Amino acid sequence: MWRAWVATVVLVLVALPAVMGATSPGDGGGGDTVPGVTDDAVRVAFVTVDLTATQAALGFRTAPQGDPEAQVHALTDQINATGGIGGRELVPVVRRYEALDDSPEAEQALCDAITQDDEVFAVVLVGQFQPNARPCYAGRDTLMLDATLVPQDTQAYEDLHPYLWSATFPSYDDWARSLVTSLVAADRVSGSRIGVVLADTPTDHRVLDDVLAPSLQEGGAATVVPAPIDTTDIGTLNVGLQQAIVTFRSQDVDQVLFLGGARLAPFFLTAASVQEFQSDLALTTFDNPEFIIKNPESVAQDSVPGSIGVGFQPGQDVFDDMLPVPFSDAEATCLDWLAEGGVTFPSRAESRTAILYCDAVRLLQAGAEGLDEPDALDAGSWAASVQALGDRFQSGVAFRTYFDEGRWAGGSAVRVMAHDATCNCFRYEGDDVVLAG
Repeated sequence: MWRAWVATVVLVLVALPAVMGATSPGDGGGGDTVPGVTDDAVRVAFVTVDLTATQAALGFRTAPQGDPEAQVHALTDQINATGGIGGRELVPVVRRYEALDDSPEAEQALCDAITQDDEVFAVVLVGQFQPNARPCYAGRDTLMLDATLVPQDTQAYEDLHPYLWSATFPSYDDWARSLVTSLVAADRVSGSRIGVVLADTPTDHRVLDDVLAPSLQEGGAATVVPAPIDTTDIGTLNVGLQQAIVTFRSQDVDQVLFLGGARLAPFFLTAASVQEFQSDLALTTFDNPEFIIKNPESVAQDSVPGSIGVGFQPGQDVFDDMLPVPFSDAEATCLDWLAEGGVTFPSRAESRTAILYCDAVRLLQAGAEGLDEPDALDAGSWAASVQALGDRFQSGVAFRTYFDEGRWAGGSAVRVMAHDATCNCFRYEGDDVVLAG
């Protein structure tokens, strides 16, 4: 019984009025008009995922993220006080997404509401894990600032150009190469039999086939054993994870890593405990290390000690005493903006969603400021402006940020991180590993 309760807990964790368009000659704006843009205003939707009620009902622990509407309005005030979006007023629309209802149908309904009812220029995505979500927004000429811990590769960004962007996270390709480099340096690849739990999506298969598996084999891995998982709902997740463990045991897998975002590692560790399967782990920010640390009774811990990997979001990875708060000028700016609106946080972990919102609106502003024709705001012209930023925009979350032609994900550095059994926590080791710029 308690195993089913644990599985529900993990699934809940990870599920984590209109205006007329303005005329614009740019491409990527849906023809003669741009949704959500007038001569003096730009409408932007912010998705929020409220886990308060589900946490109370199910008992799992994660850092509270405060009042998202207050955070959005505090940031909106600061953006509008510093020039708005290309001289236009930012008008926010906040849409709450219920984590318990996460499904392709629920994300399609949310996309319909935001693009058809709210008619916005851009949407800030949080907690959107289903693969149909992003093509829906792109098909409606809606810019996406993605702040969900589900990675996208270069091909996915190219396919959805000019609509999909991340102000904060690295591209999947860069991330995969940096992870393998860290494992090779720690002598965790040569001779190893490595299992890869991956979401059964085209993006995850591409990264496995084109980047991860070749890099592991070049590093001397004895074999790479893929285990694709249908992540549509709890039933398919359970079946897929149980089969993955059977496959890994039969292939004598001694190390496991994950492709597909924040849901897979915690859920896998619970299933592995039931089947008494243990292996070394490679864990990264995309695997939700905070949840693994904070919920030892819900997520099997036997394999966690000795885990290594790479991190790129301090509020998800490490305790505050391991990295100063703020650790960068950009993080300080975001915290100051929020504080001026009366929003403060006891810890970095509790501010992480607010800083992601801050990154998104700051990038929107930075792209609009660089337009060749300031009056012509659409997705295509904004995209060209952002890809000319280089390192002039810096994220309040990422260690370094860099945009140029062919780069839609701004995160351009990671740090090696390793589990420390003395504190049951993760620590960063060494300096930034620069991915671009």
